[in-house]
Amino acid sequence: MRVWALRIGAAYFFAVAVAHWIGFKAPGLFIYYNIPSNTYQDRGIGTLSLGWAIFIWVASKHAELVPAVLVAGASALAGFALITLTPEIAGLAPQGLMPYWTQLFFHALYLGWVAWAWRQGK
Repeated sequence: MRVWALRIGAAYFFAVAVAHWIGFKAPGLFIYYNIPSNTYQDRGIGTLSLGWAIFIWVASKHAELVPAVLVAGASALAGFALITLTPEIAGLAPQGLMPYWTQLFFHALYLGWVAWAWRQGK
C-alpha cells in the first residue's frame, strides 16, 4: 500500500509539473488556478513539482525516505495555508477562498494516507 500511495503521488506531481509547463490551469493541478500568473512563475513551479515527483518516486523504493516526504509535505501544506491567508490572495480570488482550502484539504488527506500506509508497512 505504501508503494502505491507514493507512486500515485509521484504521478500526480508529474501531472502538476506538465500542467504548469504547458499552462493548463485547472483546479487540482494549480492550487490558485484562477489567479493570474506569469509563464516563468508557472514553469518554475512546474520544475519544482517535477522535483517532488522524483522525490516521492524514490521514496516509494526506499521506505526510510517516507518520513522526509511527510515532513516536506506538511511544510508545504503549512506554507500554502499561510499563502491562502494573505490579503493578496483574498483580493485576487474571484470565487472566494473555498476552492483553495478544498484543494489543500485533499492534499492533507493524501498526506494522511501516505502516513497511514507507511505505518502499516512498518
